[in-house]
Amino acid sequence: MKIKFYFILGYTLDFYGYIFTEFAFKVSSFIDKYFVWDDEKECYEGVLGSISEYTWLWSYKLGRWFYERADKVAWKYVPKELYPWKEVKF
Repeated sequence: MKIKFYFILGYTLDFYGYIFTEFAFKVSSFIDKYFVWDDEKECYEGVLGSISEYTWLWSYKLGRWFYERADKVAWKYVPKELYPWKEVKF
């Protein structure tokens, strides 16, 4: 019963992590397409560029937080043979 709870919790947190990081990548693509980077200030030009940049950063950090929470509070307690993701070594 506990493992089922951890599976549901892990998949839910991973889902939200995916949603927020994917949104961040879409916003990043939008920013690169429509806004100009200012090398001197090291930010995008204009108010909308700054808002878009902060939206991207906020969404990416939130997505990372969900992924990290999934690892710490759910996948950590699932046995290795039932773990749904492959470990990647770089």
